Amino acid sequence: MNQNSWRSYRIGAAVLLLSAGAFAASHRNGPMLLEDQTANLNDFYLFRSYENGRSDHVVMSMSVQGFQNPDNGPSYYKFSDSVAYRFNINNQRGLDGRPDFIVDFAFNTTLRPNPTFVSYFGTIKSIDDPGIFLYQTYTVIIRNQTTGQTTYISTDKNGHALSVAPPNLGPKSTPNYEATLGQPSVFTLSNGWRVFAGPRDDAFFFDSGATFDTLNFRAPAPILSGVADTGPGPQYPTLSTVSRVTTSA
Repeated sequence: MNQNSWRSYRIGAAVLLLSAGAFAASHRNGPMLLEDQTANLNDFYLFRSYENGRSDHVVMSMSVQGFQNPDNGPSYYKFSDSVAYRFNINNQRGLDGRPDFIVDFAFNTTLRPNPTFVSYFGTIKSIDDPGIFLYQTYTVIIRNQTTGQTTYISTDKNGHALSVAPPNLGPKSTPNYEATLGQPSVFTLSNGWRVFAGPRDDAFFFDSGATFDTLNFRAPAPILSGVADTGPGPQYPTLSTVSRVTTSA
């Protein structure tokens, strides 16, 4: 399996808007993409599902836009409507380099009537809350390269639009974030796939400042201490797309 996404003729992949602190990893390794952060791929993850009864499923996740801070109000990070965030899937043994399936995530932004200057307002109580002024939905486009069939899915199996989870604004604006907004944004599609697009914290980090100072590593390297190194940590406003796919590989 390889991963690509396109803008014009440029290929780039989909979607986890990485939150990064002062010592978070830098994956800004695409010089031309520095001018187009929404298409700047950071990481790609692929692993067999560890859920009971789903070991025949694969979890895929891609990420873009490194070094994003969680306190980005009043405007927050979003997926681009002009970037196709793409998974190329090769199921052939031997990996012939040609995808058997192409899965795109195409986003659409709706700017709802907004009496304020912020993207989100008030206490956000659900993924359909009217206080979500910056409202994004997406369509999953599945292209079977063997049969030539293309399938477009823009709602879950219950008919709810595939919407992007809003960022974790804090305990007052987004109380009980995971239960109220995070998990409800995990949608099950009519084909059995589960998809998610929205904010996630990425715990992958290293002393990037010292690394790019000509390998001038600090000893000891800066680490989290005290309460910052305990508990689950904050759910930073990061964008993530996860797709669970059954494969024949």
